[in-house]
Amino acid sequence: MDDLPKDIQIGPFLKSRVKELSGLAYVVSSDLKHGKLASQQVPRHMRRRAVSHDVRRLPRRLRDKYLKEKNQGGGNVPASKRPSRRHRRRPGNLLKEYNRRQMKKFWLETHIWHAKRFHILEKWGYKIPGYPNDKGWRACYRGSKSSALVFDVSYLNLIQVQGKSDVLGSTLNSLTQNKTGKTFDASSAGKEETALVFTASGKVIGEVTYFWVSHSQVEHDKKEDNSTIWIFVHPAFIQQIMAELKLAFKVLDTEFMNASEDSNEPLLKKLKLDPETSDEAKTKVLNPPSLLSECSEINEKSLNMEKSVNMKKNVNLEKMSTRNIPANRAPSYHGLEGTTITDFQGTVNRFRLVGPKSAEILRSVCVPADVESSELVSEKKDLTWWRDHYSSDKNKVNFKSETESFKSGNNANIALTVRDPRLLLPIKKCPAIKSPSSSPTKTSIMTSKPASLEAEAASKTIATDPKVPEPGGVPTITQNLWLESPFFSASIRDAVTLSKCSDAEINKHRSNLLIPGSRLTLGVDESRVPVLILKQDTGYDLLVPAGWGMSFWQCLVFNGCRAGGDKELQQHTIEQGKPPLLHRYPDALAGQQELENIAKSTKAHHFALPPNKRVNFAKLGIASPFQPPWTVLVKDWRTDNSLQPSQLPEAVHVLRDEDVLKRLRVGDVKGLEVLLDHLVAVKLRIEGKGKLGENTIICIPSPQDLEVLEGPTERIQEDSMEKERKETRENHQLTKKRLKRQWKKLKDKEVLLKTQSSALGKPLDQERLNLIASNRNIVKQIREQKNAEFSARNEELWIGDFNTVRNSCKREIFGFITAANMSYTIGGYLGFGFVSLRGLLKWKEISNSKSLVLTRETSSTQYRFSSLTIL
Repeated sequence: MDDLPKDIQIGPFLKSRVKELSGLAYVVSSDLKHGKLASQQVPRHMRRRAVSHDVRRLPRRLRDKYLKEKNQGGGNVPASKRPSRRHRRRPGNLLKEYNRRQMKKFWLETHIWHAKRFHILEKWGYKIPGYPNDKGWRACYRGSKSSALVFDVSYLNLIQVQGKSDVLGSTLNSLTQNKTGKTFDASSAGKEETALVFTASGKVIGEVTYFWVSHSQVEHDKKEDNSTIWIFVHPAFIQQIMAELKLAFKVLDTEFMNASEDSNEPLLKKLKLDPETSDEAKTKVLNPPSLLSECSEINEKSLNMEKSVNMKKNVNLEKMSTRNIPANRAPSYHGLEGTTITDFQGTVNRFRLVGPKSAEILRSVCVPADVESSELVSEKKDLTWWRDHYSSDKNKVNFKSETESFKSGNNANIALTVRDPRLLLPIKKCPAIKSPSSSPTKTSIMTSKPASLEAEAASKTIATDPKVPEPGGVPTITQNLWLESPFFSASIRDAVTLSKCSDAEINKHRSNLLIPGSRLTLGVDESRVPVLILKQDTGYDLLVPAGWGMSFWQCLVFNGCRAGGDKELQQHTIEQGKPPLLHRYPDALAGQQELENIAKSTKAHHFALPPNKRVNFAKLGIASPFQPPWTVLVKDWRTDNSLQPSQLPEAVHVLRDEDVLKRLRVGDVKGLEVLLDHLVAVKLRIEGKGKLGENTIICIPSPQDLEVLEGPTERIQEDSMEKERKETRENHQLTKKRLKRQWKKLKDKEVLLKTQSSALGKPLDQERLNLIASNRNIVKQIREQKNAEFSARNEELWIGDFNTVRNSCKREIFGFITAANMSYTIGGYLGFGFVSLRGLLKWKEISNSKSLVLTRETSSTQYRFSSLTIL
């Protein structure tokens, strides 16, 4: 008791308890539940959404307050809610949503099928399948080795160029360089080749594939000097190549010139239609009267089908409304001496089949149609385009020749007219067709058996080599067969697309069969579809008109094809011993963007890890861990002393002269002084243990390394920024704590101001309250700014700046790998990259017969031996 004070200081005691007393007074004040709505002052178990509609759901003491709050909020405002699922799932609304979602990114026709089974990627203005959800590359590799693997490469843009043969040949070849060996040669019609396109200044753009639909130099029976070439362009190159084509052919008109130069955009975006525009307004723009007058009677009937009262909505026509269908919607440019350039984006689907069973599966899917004239007349006259086309004896003879060539297993490119693939679907999904065990006799592929039995019969009766033969020579198909194919007629392709009957109609006919699972025969009412089958190195490419992509795709899958995505396509290219397409051109704009995108994703993944889980690249001697620094590498090798400063080159150049590369392979290095600043494309194969990955460094081995054939180990280097990084982190932590205290102090002032006003019954000082709130927001913004600055600075301190890479480790670096992965074909890791020509010449001086170099991953200290081959 002696420790207790003799008196109590009331003033200091109340001052220290003012916050508690203010809070207590705030709670017990007459105006209960401050800061809460009337509907929130009911116990939680009694709260109902129905209060917003009926105020009698509240106690009487809260009704007046609720009505006051409701009037202040605007009264009875109807709540905006999302339409019900039943409304959204109506067929018409699904079609509108299907087209609306394609405003920004172009969809493939198989997008819905892939979206259920694949990870979808957004690349080059498209939504493309990335990789399957179920299995990885191992399952796809089995498919490509023993059966068939199919890819949807319909994102390849089709550009048609028409004009005089000499004008086309000279102008197109002006975009190429003879020394690369890839030009627009006047080869046989139908033979697909590769060309390398350059800008007018000599900078590489990228690689395209092409074939001459017709060429007057090889058609002596044509009086007109008119040729047509089809060019398939990867969407990463399309903008630059279209610009160079317009410049080379001196485009005169301005049609579609004011539209977006990005031809990856759908038609609605090209015509500058606002996504908010009504469907009626879009229909007027997309279906102008001028187009209807120019189209054939078939197209006009199909376009007006929706407006007819007695006919149902044409689902296929609705899906094609955002594409260049009919063909006169496609952007067309007129240039030099009557030359016409047409962008047929989205009008042709292209499927790539690889594997030994590709030919057999194609014979099951692409069954030649019956095009003989019949006395029967179909009620659907728009389906009988083939009756007029094959009314001439010449076209009949051509069709029979194509059919015989296709049945005989000829590996030439073939233009064919086939049956509706929906009528040939097997009863259930079947595995790939097995190879025949004996030598059977040939029989007709056109049979009345069901599709599944027909595929089985084909496997037993058609004698074909299960392995795809090596390509070579000119296809045996004659020029007239190729030229007269209906596939190259835009009006016929439009007729085939717009007259396609719906899947519902096919299913209705199938449900009416007396014997379930039997063959469905529509006779003259069946669609006849023109297709192209192009021979490739490891398989075939199937080209079908727009609107038929999903029908053929489903039939291919049901007949045993395994589907792959973009990741599997790149891996398949590596298995072939070639780098992926965009990794071949680090000196092109598309190649640089691809490397930057990979570096961005890799960097984001690296810094998403906690600091103790990250690789310390500074200690491993990796100057640029995410992207190959080509300009710094070339600068380093300009002089023997890499530390001597020199100006960075303005651009990167890759050596593509075939003659020079042949000399390099045999060791002839004379006369290369002018090309010493170039990069050389190489292929590397790991020897023994180890891995190859993206951005793996390529080093020159020492003579001692070659003698012992054991890769050295990189020493752990000093991290010069470790101390600064630690100090920066500590300072940032102190700054964060200081700002957090300031924010908390301002927050307490704001609460205290409100509680004192309530406890003492004084009016709230709104001006001071606003000042405190403003200061609190400023402190919060400063804290967020400091966090962002620290994050950026921290990345710099982990990576650091560099001006040399050649001597950053124990062995001299003279190149980097851009693409690599495990190759099941060779049973080891395979990589592709580029090396400095100066470094390559130095390496050749000490290299042995095995052509070994040292490679090291960015996360390892162990050097491994790899064999190097010049591509």
